[in-house]
Amino acid sequence: MVSKTDRQLAEAKLAIKNGDKHRARTLLSALVKIDRNNPEIWVWLSAVVETRKERVYCLQQAVSLDEQNEVARAGLAALGEFEYRQEMRIPINSQMRDWEKDQEITVYTPFQQVIMSGVWRPMVAVFGVLLVIGFLAFAGFGAKKLFTRPTSQFGQLRTSTPSATATALAHEYLFINLDTVNAQTPLANLIHLTTTPAPSPTPYVALNYTQYEYNRSAKFAYANQDWESMISNLEKLIKHEPEAYEAYYYLGEAYRNLKDFQAAKEAYAETLILFPDFPPALLGETLVEYALDPTAWESAIEKLETTIELAPDYPDARLAIARIYLEHNEIYSAQAALRKARQDLPDEAEIYLLFAKSYLKGNQPQKAISQLLLAQILDGTNLEIYRLLGETYFQIGEYTKALEPIQIINIYLDDSNPEFWAWLGYCYAHLDMDEKAQEAFDTALSFDETNTTVSYYQGLFYLDNEEYEKALPFMEQVYEEDSTSYQLNLSIALINQGQDLCGKAFQFFKLAEEYSVDDRELASVYYHRGLCYVDRNYTTSLSRDFRALLALPSSAMPAEWRDVAKENIALVATPTQTNTQGPTKTSTLTPRI
Repeated sequence: MVSKTDRQLAEAKLAIKNGDKHRARTLLSALVKIDRNNPEIWVWLSAVVETRKERVYCLQQAVSLDEQNEVARAGLAALGEFEYRQEMRIPINSQMRDWEKDQEITVYTPFQQVIMSGVWRPMVAVFGVLLVIGFLAFAGFGAKKLFTRPTSQFGQLRTSTPSATATALAHEYLFINLDTVNAQTPLANLIHLTTTPAPSPTPYVALNYTQYEYNRSAKFAYANQDWESMISNLEKLIKHEPEAYEAYYYLGEAYRNLKDFQAAKEAYAETLILFPDFPPALLGETLVEYALDPTAWESAIEKLETTIELAPDYPDARLAIARIYLEHNEIYSAQAALRKARQDLPDEAEIYLLFAKSYLKGNQPQKAISQLLLAQILDGTNLEIYRLLGETYFQIGEYTKALEPIQIINIYLDDSNPEFWAWLGYCYAHLDMDEKAQEAFDTALSFDETNTTVSYYQGLFYLDNEEYEKALPFMEQVYEEDSTSYQLNLSIALINQGQDLCGKAFQFFKLAEEYSVDDRELASVYYHRGLCYVDRNYTTSLSRDFRALLALPSSAMPAEWRDVAKENIALVATPTQTNTQGPTKTSTLTPRI
């Protein structure tokens, strides 16, 4: 017997042959979630994705699973991947071959195509209904009751057990969530992603109404997050079947994603008229009411708690509670809600992402990173995870670890952010990859040449390379926007110090000392200003700064700073020596923003 996976793969191949890449991509995207270790699926998926990067990724996955896969290797060579071109030595006139044709496409008879398409289902249903009607009429029952459509039951709400629809054929259910893909890094960019996820995952609900085409069209619209098309098809379905409470619910979801909160509220209200206490609709209604009036957040949480009482196994409501608490900086309450949600959904990446956000709000970056790494393992496609991971590593000065997530953000994020490119440039600079660093800064400036964050890190890049004349204009540009920044004042002081302008440096050192907030920042001021005093032979001043440096905790500075301070204090205290023997070179400064 042909397996469901083989049947779906054959259907995808047939869709490719018929030119329906959209349907093929939907089928294959669902398939790859079920069987990530099938190289044939990856090869066929490479034929329907949108970009070269996606094709390369798919084919590389196929090769990693089957090193001898000639179709995948030929495809990589055709796409210009140097390693495969050299290895396979494919002639130039053969490198653009259509490698999809090397795969056998199963040819089905017209009857088989009809069976696979699902078109027969309404016909069989009608035939079955007629048989039942005839039987009941013969038995003396009133046939009129047969035409009264029973209230259909909504599907099982999302729990920690995966829904059976995850392995269903794409045309068997109205809504198959293609946004949640269990994949580890590198990013599985073959799946259609959005940088802003839907406000809340939706339960799997099968719609079994007679308006099949509207169902099918709405399903494809949902999979592609084409909310306008989804609304159009659902409204047509509702026109023919006004008791379709699930359709009203999904109509509300579509409006909510479009941020038309009033229309969403009305759709959810219609759902609750037809099906009172339907938990997903109660959740949606509460979220749009909160969106319309964020000040009523405590009332929103009370309604969500009521929803949980109606459906204790509905963790989406607890996630919503956690999000609202976080937005209002109620960190401990948010974490309590997340712990409860984690009991029902231990493998839900968003729970760990929200935990990370709560730790960041509590200024606990290391705890946040541990949660983000867990989230990344569970969902390697969520760009928000990579963004926070890169940003957190960067803020604590872990530039080597920040590099990869920031690279991923810049590759896959649809809206180019100049600040991310500036961060990437600074990461490259710390790895002594100056050429790549400059390229990243140039890219950042091409998006926004007036962006102060870009100017700041470009200036730091030149400062670290001791190119003081190049660094100064960038720092002065940022200084016009924020003259009370510790880091800016210290950077400008170091630029002047590097140009042997200690007189000008002293005034910025003084401002940096005034705006410093912790021992680490004070240590930087005392150490570098002390070196300026060494250059000027200001023995009293250098002794004062270096003694102040030594009075700080040793954890606030590198060990070499303490050695330099002790050496210069000893030189000042010895009458036969001069303090001009002290070092004059500044150390690389770790930026702090």
